[in-house]
Amino acid sequence: MPGICDKIATKQVQPIRSNISRNDKTNRSICGLLKDAPDAFVRSGVGSSFSKGMEVTQGDLFYLVIDYQDRPLAGYTIRFHYDPPPPPPEPEEKKQKQQLNITVVDAKTGKPIDASLTIAGMRFDEVVEAKGKSSYTYEMDTYRTLKIGCVRAGYMFQTTKVKGQRGPCGGGGGEAHAGGSR
Repeated sequence: MPGICDKIATKQVQPIRSNISRNDKTNRSICGLLKDAPDAFVRSGVGSSFSKGMEVTQGDLFYLVIDYQDRPLAGYTIRFHYDPPPPPPEPEEKKQKQQLNITVVDAKTGKPIDASLTIAGMRFDEVVEAKGKSSYTYEMDTYRTLKIGCVRAGYMFQTTKVKGQRGPCGGGGGEAHAGGSR
């Protein structure tokens, strides 16, 4: 939220917890909310490193404002503890997947040709490269949207977008046409 500090200062936004006590190096400078802490607000100076924990509901939105006197040497680590703990994440093998089949063909003749591919979007912040075949098969998450680049000497570079399909049929696949001619 732009200007959140200004909105706190002008009382347009009210804090629901605060802890501005001094940095207590005897507890490794750990501070925050604690289930059994008595006070919702801790003033500056010598005081508790912890403010009272709070009940939250799924969908609640909170802003964490950090004010520091001296810049931390290694940044901050934020840990969330839930009571009761949330259910474990769904195992990777149970997540809905689908098969992506790519066939590279000559745009004029329709015949398969060997080509190199770059596939963006299959994995977070990574480009998958494939070389030297006309047919490729991958397993992908149903929600992914891919950008596939196809290149082969003597042909124009071609880019195709493929969106994962949701539903019982799954699917996902396509042809990459290498344009131009030799």
